Amino acid sequence: MAWTVDLNDLDGLEDFAATVEVEFGLPDVLVNNAGVATSVPLPRITFAEVEALMRLNYFSPVRLSLAFIPKMVGRGSGQILNISSVSARVSPPTQGTYGATKAAMTNFFESAAADLHGTGVTIHNVYPGLITVNDIEPDALHEGMTGLPASAVAEAVHQQLEDGTFEIYVPDEFRATYARRAKDVGAFVQFSGEYAVRQLGDSLKG
Repeated sequence: MAWTVDLNDLDGLEDFAATVEVEFGLPDVLVNNAGVATSVPLPRITFAEVEALMRLNYFSPVRLSLAFIPKMVGRGSGQILNISSVSARVSPPTQGTYGATKAAMTNFFESAAADLHGTGVTIHNVYPGLITVNDIEPDALHEGMTGLPASAVAEAVHQQLEDGTFEIYVPDEFRATYARRAKDVGAFVQFSGEYAVRQLGDSLKG
């Protein structure tokens, strides 16, 4: 069964969770996938954009999860899988707003995983790279890159849930990218800035 739900309506998420339980019972798996990606460089980012994206990409999955977690704990089982983004790990240029929402979600659920240890409720985080959706052309930052089909992420996520793996990168090569960044964040940020200038040029300034 499918429902159309406005995830920006945070106050309505508990009612939606209750509807799901009436129709099907308590979910075995909750996948927090819905969200919006943006690619806007400073100084063009506005606070209104930051606030709106945080509401949809961070507050809504957290609030929906909180509507189910206590009952999952009471039952002694449940899986919550969060579609984060490589942007949460490597902070690419022009994606500060989007990456921050995904990083917030990541950190929240990493702590939640520790809190829920031993309860039978497990957390799983996914960090996809560029995904091709509905033949949308990549923005200037990603020009020349080939995105993965959404099916590649779906297959990886299915295997992750089967295996009970805490986190995965899709493709897995981004795991090594994140590790290299952690060794020298300053150098990685400089590299990212130089890449942005090559890809975007003067459009970064205006």
